[in-house]
Amino acid sequence: MNQTPLYGADVPGTLFTPDSNYAWDLNKLDTVLSDGLGRLKLSGITNPYLYIGGYGTIFGWHVEDLNMPSINYLHYGAPKFWYCIGRKDYKKFENYVKDYYPKEFLECTEFLRHKTTIIHPYFL
Repeated sequence: MNQTPLYGADVPGTLFTPDSNYAWDLNKLDTVLSDGLGRLKLSGITNPYLYIGGYGTIFGWHVEDLNMPSINYLHYGAPKFWYCIGRKDYKKFENYVKDYYPKEFLECTEFLRHKTTIIHPYFL
């Protein structure tokens, strides 16, 4: 039986317990944003999100919210493969994707932020 892999994205929370002492507890990471935001919390930016994926799930190429760096922690499961485009090569990557998906970029110039684009790394 062929089934679509299950995936959940942007689920507020973490698997760390409130009393955890792990250095990578994403609820306790200090950030320069705290200086300006004070106690204000932004889901997925200053508060962690969970992404839950079963075997065979993928996540589209994208630029992080507000072009900010991202921190990820694999709580459970097989290792993930991460593919990253360096800042100096981002324009080359974006131009490649524009050539590959011209209609989508005409409809929305921020197409890569939709997190729906899948390109096999072999082509890059």
